[in-house]
Amino acid sequence: MLTSALRVVVLLAMLGSSLCAGRWVGFAVTSQPPRFARLESFIAPTVVPGSALDGSDKAFESTGRTRPLLVFVLSTDCRFCRDNMDFWAQLAASVRSASAVEIVVLSTSSPDETAALLSAHGLALPTHLIGESGLNLLGLPGVPATLVIEPGTRRVDGILGLLEPEAVEIVWRWMSRHQTSPPTISSRAGIE
Repeated sequence: MLTSALRVVVLLAMLGSSLCAGRWVGFAVTSQPPRFARLESFIAPTVVPGSALDGSDKAFESTGRTRPLLVFVLSTDCRFCRDNMDFWAQLAASVRSASAVEIVVLSTSSPDETAALLSAHGLALPTHLIGESGLNLLGLPGVPATLVIEPGTRRVDGILGLLEPEAVEIVWRWMSRHQTSPPTISSRAGIE
């Protein structure tokens, strides 16, 4: 019979990642299991303290929106976050052109590191610096996370980890619920 601690280790090994200092850090396994987990619906906090990337003292608010909110949660020193950047940039360009969805970035990193990473991938999005405490308030065990917050509610669906093809399909389905046509995004290079 497995102990609770051993069950957690086995689960993390099955996900192909280990949780380290609030971040997902991949490790090599021979069977290449998925490196993401689907987050079941949960309720986001109304406000997550922090500051905007532009230096203003504006906290992230999850309520009072008339459109769905797409949220990218990242840390600049997270490999999977950097691996997700191209997909996030394509997704942002696709849904931004339809204006059906608001997009926000939440970062646990410094303003300079966050700005450099976003700029390197052509992402000019509203960004909030939430620190590690913001992850705890959101109930996220790590990053990267791709979240969708339904309009008029605080209900969140999400993907935690690397956006592999199956996870990309899940995100597309969420987005297509709020658009007349699904996002047009090329497949991720290097993922088979």
